[in-house]
Amino acid sequence: MLKTNPVKNALKEKKEVYGLVNSVPLPMLVEMIGYAGYDFVILDLEHLLRDPVELEHAIRAAECSNLCPFVNITCLIRELSKRKLIDDKQLLFGSF
Repeated sequence: MLKTNPVKNALKEKKEVYGLVNSVPLPMLVEMIGYAGYDFVILDLEHLLRDPVELEHAIRAAECSNLCPFVNITCLIRELSKRKLIDDKQLLFGSF
């Protein structure tokens, strides 16, 4: 089931939101960030490449602790572009 994005809704209402950048691939840390009261976490793939399964667990941990997960995939886009697997002109976004 699709949920509304609470961070996006808060920003529309001009409320402040708080979050962290997490480049440590441990779902437990993501969950701790959520229970600490933060609104979002940015799972950084640019500086530390995560295993896709670990990334999936980190996203689930975020959702279970009422934390909005964002994933920085800038480096992945660059790598796919270098390999000509995607066309730069077809990208909808670049980086945050």
